[in-house]
Amino acid sequence: MMQKISAGGLKMLADNLKKVQDKIQAALEARKEAKLTGDSVTLVAVTKNHAPEVITEALALGVECIGENRVQEAKHKKEVLPAGGKWHLIGHLQTNKAEMVVKNFDYIQAIDSLKLARVVSDVACRLNKREKVLLQVNISEEEQKFGYEKETYYCNNYSNYY
Repeated sequence: MMQKISAGGLKMLADNLKKVQDKIQAALEARKEAKLTGDSVTLVAVTKNHAPEVITEALALGVECIGENRVQEAKHKKEVLPAGGKWHLIGHLQTNKAEMVVKNFDYIQAIDSLKLARVVSDVACRLNKREKVLLQVNISEEEQKFGYEKETYYCNNYSNYY
């Protein structure tokens, strides 16, 4: 059975959410040039190490997207929570967890290799699901970071995939 969040905890959650939303709005208003995304910003509330009750309250406050980087933790939370929200896997995904991720997440942030993209695609096809993904490009070219090399990304036409 899920526990209730204290009134103080709920107020703090609501206050923090309002602060983040205000910062997003201020950043949008401060832009001088038009962006391809227009005024569209998606807030993904990262709930790593937070109890499922926090997610319930965040959804009640209007949060639509939940972010997790621990597959097992997200799976457990989804099992005890009522349906709702869009679930994003954030961070690096190992190919051996692709099936569990496709089953439990609406978005994958981020696909960092062609091998991983193919594995996710194969799993999604087998499950008759069209998985939404974001590609990770290693713009800084740091060897210790994941992602497509920027030359690979810029040289390929990915427009056929969305």
